[in-house]
Amino acid sequence: MNAAEKVTRVAVRAIIQDEQKRVLIIKRSNTHYGNNQWCLPGGKVDFGVSVTANLAKEIEEETSLQCLKAEFLTYLDTLPSPESDLHYVSLVFLCEVSGNIKLNEESMGFTWIEKEQINEFTIAFDNDKALKWFWDKEYN
Repeated sequence: MNAAEKVTRVAVRAIIQDEQKRVLIIKRSNTHYGNNQWCLPGGKVDFGVSVTANLAKEIEEETSLQCLKAEFLTYLDTLPSPESDLHYVSLVFLCEVSGNIKLNEESMGFTWIEKEQINEFTIAFDNDKALKWFWDKEYN
């Protein structure tokens, strides 16, 4: 990575719960970063698009769900590592959604998980830290 590429990027991540208070995670595919790993729905913030509009756009693109409400919870500071040379600050939101899940080509599956199941999945982009924080704060 050359000096011009060494920038900190901003992303958004959505914590979406079902009726049983489980959280939605999606399995990434057809992507360079985090391929075959699980993460919260979301993605990078595009220039000129507000954070909340970008959050709604990413949720819809990845899951076909409509974001009805978003509450900011916390942020993640994901530093470069052996798995990724990128530095992201991810803004994490608790989201209320409607609709039925239909994944796009970036994902090969989805599941709903509870706190006790977190270690059963390989979670990308430090999203496990956001989930543990969420469950420890007893937002559910």
